[in-house]
Amino acid sequence: MTMAAATRDEGPRRQAEADASGGQIAVTLASVGICGLLLGLGALIGWSWQIALGVVFGSSVAAFNLWALHKIGAGFLQGQGRTRALWALAGGAKFLLLALLFAVVIKYRLVSALAFVIGYGALPVGITLGTLLAPRATESK
Repeated sequence: MTMAAATRDEGPRRQAEADASGGQIAVTLASVGICGLLLGLGALIGWSWQIALGVVFGSSVAAFNLWALHKIGAGFLQGQGRTRALWALAGGAKFLLLALLFAVVIKYRLVSALAFVIGYGALPVGITLGTLLAPRATESK
């Protein structure tokens, strides 16, 4: 196979991988959101609307964090040189903003810290479910 033929064949494979990646992140984000809503519903039934609000707020922050991490990671991997450094800086800024948000929630008691952390727990559960349920790129030989 010539180099030109190999390059031509790689285009559809990359497109299939990109489509699967887009489908996988959509399923994973939906899984995080659904887990957060279910946890919030459980908190509403078992405790109070204030606790449920904290759980839903925590899961919303988790879903936004996952979405931002996906965008930053994709930009970092596709970038080169200075662009890559800017994406790395954006990743650091995202982390600092997340830490600041959590500190503000704790300090000013906007929602229960425990409820916020329980809601944020929708992230690992949603990622696990999204990984199991998401479409996969077809393997090519």
